[in-house]
Formats: sequence, C-alpha cells, structure tokens
Amino acid sequence: MKVTHHDPTEAMRIAEATTVAGFARMAVADVSGGDSDPTTYAVAYFIGPAPKPDPIKAVVVPTIHLNTVAPSDDPQPWEKPKYITVVASGKRPDGCAASVSYLTASVPEPQISESHLTAEQLDEVRAGSKIFIRLSVTGCGS
Repeated sequence: MKVTHHDPTEAMRIAEATTVAGFARMAVADVSGGDSDPTTYAVAYFIGPAPKPDPIKAVVVPTIHLNTVAPSDDPQPWEKPKYITVVASGKRPDGCAASVSYLTASVPEPQISESHLTAEQLDEVRAGSKIFIRLSVTGCGS
C-alpha cells in the first residue's frame, strides 16, 4: 500500500470534508493498492474524548448516508483479535462507500503506524480516555 501524490480522488475529497463532532482530524491519505491492484481509497483518522460517540450523529460524510453496523460475534480463541471495529457504513447508488471504525484500546503500534498518533495519544487510547476513529472511503471514481 502506498500513498499517492496526484490530484485528489473523489474518495480523498470526501474524506477531507468529513467531520466528527468534538474530534480532531489527525491525518487524511489517498491510498492506492499498487501496480497489481488499481483500487484507490482514502482514509481519515480522528481522535477525541471518551466515551465513544454515536457514529450516526457525530460523523458527517458528505454525500453518503451512514447506517449503524451490527457488531460481529466475538472472535473464536484461534482467531486474531479484532483491533478495528466497524460501527457504521453507507453506500451511494454509484457504489461510493464509507465506513467508520473504532480502534480498540489494546491495539499494538504496527496496526496504527499510518495514523500519526503520538506516543501520548496512543497511551490515552489504550487507557480509554481518548477514542480513535478511522474513516475509509472507497469506490468513488476519480
């Protein structure tokens, strides 16, 4: 996965325009799957105070209506623990979609290396005093 350096895609423009009430945007990236994977998507990261906000009320994604995603079952003992939990998603008729995820407090550093969290912020997320949100936008054309 590499960050691209070209005119922003529609996914990137949507990610840049997304807001989360009471949260600060940490980073936005336009991402390409690489030469063998033409998939392009954008991600935005936000951090704010606990408790976790209602994603339907707090997250505003331009042109995409979000719906709550039912939590999945707990992982089986042989499965890897889930570090990112999708809590809301939405899709336009043209296929442009967005999802909102919460980062769990037990996330190891490699899982969030691209998020630009400082060591202090990571400690706050682990302690539960801060909430970390990842927004993904995909399928939006150019």
